[in-house]
Amino acid sequence: MTEQLIDSLIELENAAAERFWITEDRSAWKEELLRFAESKNTIQLKPLLSESSKHTKSKPLMTIVTLLDEELTRVFNHQGKKNNDRFEESSLSSKKDSNLHELISGVFLSPGFWMYDNWHAIEQNLRSHLEWSRERGHLVFRNGFFNSSADILMAAELGFTGVQIHVHSMDLFELQMALELARDCRLCPIVSAANVEELELAIQTDAPHLGLCFFPEQSSHEQMQFVQQAITKIPKDCTRVLFGSIRSESELSYLSHLSFDCIFRFGD
Repeated sequence: MTEQLIDSLIELENAAAERFWITEDRSAWKEELLRFAESKNTIQLKPLLSESSKHTKSKPLMTIVTLLDEELTRVFNHQGKKNNDRFEESSLSSKKDSNLHELISGVFLSPGFWMYDNWHAIEQNLRSHLEWSRERGHLVFRNGFFNSSADILMAAELGFTGVQIHVHSMDLFELQMALELARDCRLCPIVSAANVEELELAIQTDAPHLGLCFFPEQSSHEQMQFVQQAITKIPKDCTRVLFGSIRSESELSYLSHLSFDCIFRFGD
């Protein structure tokens, strides 16, 4: 179930990225975006994790990935709650103080989000939120299962400061090139893996942050085994991240006792 879900999302992401790239010549757009990125600083993950550890006893740091799509909410959050109102609050310029968990956050956009009828209604709130966050040195990751140049570039163009790059079927050269593009865009990259083979490839890159996927659905035992085994393979100088839809407090309690630095929880 988990592999099928990720494969389906990747297929949709790739199809949308290909459509985006071939509808017109994007070369000038890419060059302009990269030139503009040169004037920006990359917001780093490790200092923010260190900062949060000074003020809270909870480790790993827990952060919610906001799902900006009703179908994604249905898939990752069986309670079916909508949570895209958060941007209306967090983008307000009058908001002066942020909670520690807001130093690092994530957003999951629909594959091909720019083609949806409601995109323009969401876009301005999202851009305002991302601009507000960058000004305060907060990291907002574009989460999801993608690795194409179009998706990385669009993350930068919207104003994200971090990006989740999923290994899937990439080879070592392609994965390293995706990392370099993210860095050129001044994005903080986390490379995610859904199985041991993907993780072994990710470890061969110079990725500073590595993430494991925990989406149990009907195979909670197998997913837990993967996480238990894979976390020991991540080099100690890398940030250890978990991306997951966690169904129960017992799962959350157990995963929190593993040596993760940060958990991105998809939905509430």
